[in-house]
Amino acid sequence: MIRNLQATICLVIGLIFVSSFAWASSDRIGVAGPLTFGKTAFELAWSNQPSYQYYVQKYLPKGETLEDFSQQLAIHLVITNAKPEAAVQEQIRYLDERQDSFDPVVNYAVSKSPDGEYMLDFLVSEIEDDCLTLVEFNIYRYKQIRLSNNQPALIIYTYSARSYDDQIIPFLESLVSERVGYLNQMILSEIPSVEIGIYPFPNE
Repeated sequence: MIRNLQATICLVIGLIFVSSFAWASSDRIGVAGPLTFGKTAFELAWSNQPSYQYYVQKYLPKGETLEDFSQQLAIHLVITNAKPEAAVQEQIRYLDERQDSFDPVVNYAVSKSPDGEYMLDFLVSEIEDDCLTLVEFNIYRYKQIRLSNNQPALIIYTYSARSYDDQIIPFLESLVSERVGYLNQMILSEIPSVEIGIYPFPNE
């Protein structure tokens, strides 16, 4: 099960900077949207099932695209009995490796609620020719759930805010004061209820 979780977390990370793909935007998990975060509405823009135990859907403000968005909500659904803490630690391991290898901007913090939910917020970037071209602030909220067929699953509800090129410095400066507001908004957000077809539980 740990190997399965590691592979899935790699897919989650790999989809952070996903751009243009031919995959459909049809609803796969019973969350057609729109969703809201703060005062912004987000419409379903992209969905995929990278493996039989992993579903992902991304939502954008009207008029924005996956190639050039300012904000994004996403739902990652993993059919697994792994605990949220294991997923958080796997994500942190990746962020540490990313920072050591090629991304000096990486920074993160973890919090845990009394009911066992975890929240990880982190900063990542893209660099071209020694210049920052993109910075992305992410909040990942982890919750263990059971599907209607009683399968255990892990839902990761995420919010991302991006800035590009010459807007990066003002974005980072404003993030110092706005970060807590983003975190509070995620805490107040209701994680959407999901529903999928009945699939066999993956082998441990």
